[in-house]
Amino acid sequence: MKLGAAGERELGQLYDDLARYQFWRRRLSRTAAGVGLEMHKRLNPPNGAGPAAGTGGLHDWLWDRLLPEPSVPSLSVLDVGCGFGASLFSLGARVPTAELDGISLSTYQIQVAKREAARLGLDRRSRFQVSSFDSPLADRTFDLLLSIETLFHSPDLAVTLPHLTGALADRGQIAIVEDMAIDSSVAGTDDARELLRLWATKRIYSRTDYCKALEAAGLSITEEIDLTTQVPHRSEEQLRISSRRLGRLRAWAPTADLRRMLDAFLGGVCLERLYGAGQMNYRCLIASATDG
Repeated sequence: MKLGAAGERELGQLYDDLARYQFWRRRLSRTAAGVGLEMHKRLNPPNGAGPAAGTGGLHDWLWDRLLPEPSVPSLSVLDVGCGFGASLFSLGARVPTAELDGISLSTYQIQVAKREAARLGLDRRSRFQVSSFDSPLADRTFDLLLSIETLFHSPDLAVTLPHLTGALADRGQIAIVEDMAIDSSVAGTDDARELLRLWATKRIYSRTDYCKALEAAGLSITEEIDLTTQVPHRSEEQLRISSRRLGRLRAWAPTADLRRMLDAFLGGVCLERLYGAGQMNYRCLIASATDG
């Protein structure tokens, strides 16, 4: 199952709207260039060996695990759902020889990522393009695939993951950081159904779904870290207030773009409720390909 052209446009428009909101929020708050480009969760302080609080701490934490050696002679990386490119730029600063590729459904995200790459002097070894999960990848292999809060929107994980990991070199790795249902029963909840509708996606995948898809792709999990305790979520009363306010704003929203963005925020409220009910996990899975 694929999203189809209409589904890809809808999801791309949603990413565009959220990216513009994030970008202009940074500009209006006079955030320094290159700071706050991350599009994923702002985590709480770790309770154990998790990443540092905030968003950027996730990058350093991941690179420490994936690239423990102080120097790497060559490295080719693909970030699936790259956003503004923050994860790749973090790696580019760490590994001066790394070749950096990023794909996203959002034209706006890719435009910003290209500008930022040029500002950082990384444009000669980085490539950003608008592409779906299931489009043909570059005709080369990658040492590392990265996916942070992206595969949630896959129309069929059992198809998407093998397609992506088919681009891995021998002994290549994939790192997935994602919201995962605790089991299939989550799909029957009102919050899950509403979340899927508001985020224009098909299904909330569980850890078991990811493990099966990775196994089918010929990969084995080498490390798994549960980061759920670092995910912030508000009280039920706070969520009710937020939902009412967002609903009122949406009722008066004058444009489709604004309504889509508010729908995304309302979907975020549903996701917070699922976390509060103990029905979601935030996990990092690192898997490795065997020799070809």
